[in-house]
Amino acid sequence: MPAGGGVEGLASAPVEDDERAYWEDATNAVMAHAILTAMTTVSSAVSILKEDWERLDKEQTSQLLEMADSQARLVTDLLSDLVRGMPPEVLDALSELTRPRHDVGGS
Repeated sequence: MPAGGGVEGLASAPVEDDERAYWEDATNAVMAHAILTAMTTVSSAVSILKEDWERLDKEQTSQLLEMADSQARLVTDLLSDLVRGMPPEVLDALSELTRPRHDVGGS
């Protein structure tokens, strides 16, 4: 029988789909965890800066700003990687959704 044909070929297709789904789910979970962790760092740094701005010395302020900036860049890079992996039709739809809208009758 030809490779991939007959019962063997049919039996392996769902396993491949299940495996692909597993790895997609695992990738999404890892990405979500990385983004949540980074955003928690950004949020914490901003919160400390807002609440304790007057009491922080220049070095502490600089460290908090650098920490928030590096984690924000990490999130941007992760999301950029996700966007690059999307099919062209999805990118077109996203582009349409994010295009600035101008009020035709507005002032």
